[in-house]
Amino acid sequence: MNKLNDKLINDLIDTYYKALELMYDNHVNTELLDIDAEGNDINNSLQSFTYQMNGIIPSLYNQVSYADKMLNYAENGLKWEKDKQGASSRIASLDMYARSQEISSVKLSQLEQQYNAREHNFNHAYARMIAYTKYFKEITGDEYVPFTSKGAKPVSEETKKKVKLLEGKEKKKLAAFYNKNINKIAKVLDNEDGTISPELIPAQV
Repeated sequence: MNKLNDKLINDLIDTYYKALELMYDNHVNTELLDIDAEGNDINNSLQSFTYQMNGIIPSLYNQVSYADKMLNYAENGLKWEKDKQGASSRIASLDMYARSQEISSVKLSQLEQQYNAREHNFNHAYARMIAYTKYFKEITGDEYVPFTSKGAKPVSEETKKKVKLLEGKEKKKLAAFYNKNINKIAKVLDNEDGTISPELIPAQV
């Protein structure tokens, strides 16, 4: 991952974190509780928040990964262009332009513009991801982990038997249909190389 400007990143994290507090604190921190089927108090707002974060945070991780990759491309391109012109990594595009007046200076300026834009995007993506995961832990008390459904119920043995019975009936129907219409069904040809040819023998009705 790219080197981070700690002060800038921390300021951005703080900004995003405060925005999350404004959006969710009043909704999640409520004394208005629902009651489930067993008569237990439940915080529907907290559950809703958790489901929502489980949809948002993975996309933030993906955004950081993509932004980091794009920034690396820009950084490598900028370094290559500077090295090609015999400039050090500290030289600015204006200095290069004053020295050479070549078209390459325009290219260097464009690469610097590209790098600055991608660095800006990366910083915000990273800070946003940290703020969301930090706020998630603050609200739920748990570290963020990828969501897995805990409500899925195992299939009962009775249901398995019914499914197996239906599958058996369908197989019998298919076998009866095939045996009855075997002379009417087009036959697939095998090729010499072992592949299946789409060519069909005309059916005799």
